Amino acid sequence: MLNLTNPLYNGTSANISYTSDAEITFASLQICQINGGCMAQRYLSYTGLSGVATYTMTAADYNILNNFPDFELKFILHNTVGDQITHSLITTNTATGDVTGDAIINVLDIVTLVNLILDPNWDGQINSDSQAYIPYADINNDGIINILDIVNLINLVLSNPRTSVTDKRALRKQRARLSNSPGVRRAVPQRMMSSRSRASQAVSTRRPSYKRGGKINRRR
Repeated sequence: MLNLTNPLYNGTSANISYTSDAEITFASLQICQINGGCMAQRYLSYTGLSGVATYTMTAADYNILNNFPDFELKFILHNTVGDQITHSLITTNTATGDVTGDAIINVLDIVTLVNLILDPNWDGQINSDSQAYIPYADINNDGIINILDIVNLINLVLSNPRTSVTDKRALRKQRARLSNSPGVRRAVPQRMMSSRSRASQAVSTRRPSYKRGGKINRRR
């Protein structure tokens, strides 16, 4: 006997609970259009006669899913005595910024994104060809997840009317600190930095003023 229960997709992985009286011989996940054909088949990881069969999404999977607002995941398991069962889950794409996949964009998404970027395995940024790349964490959609995405995600959370006044105050301070960090300055396109530098230089080379007789005069 083979049973499947509790299918789940959290935006980064798909998993389903299973129990079987015999050894599992096949466990797959099909990514399909709703009422349409299937576009990809992946293999679930599992151990033993019962537990949770899991698949972690890759950049290639997100490239498929990004073409559809809604999609169907089909979990298919077989065992050695000939039991075969399929369990479907209809789900929706996660919104940009919803890093945790809980359908809410809030401070928890910022914390999760910061932890992702700080992971020493990724050296401060995650490219689109990386196993860890998550499209909805790439807030500015430049193919790289880095400190700029944290700043942009803070802006998204600040625009959420459900964000508390206390959280907004703390987030504005963090945004100001991050915006002046070397990581952001390195990530900003060079042409933007050049224009900023020219503006800064124009201000810094302006001749000083001094007062004479209550009026401000400028040296020539």
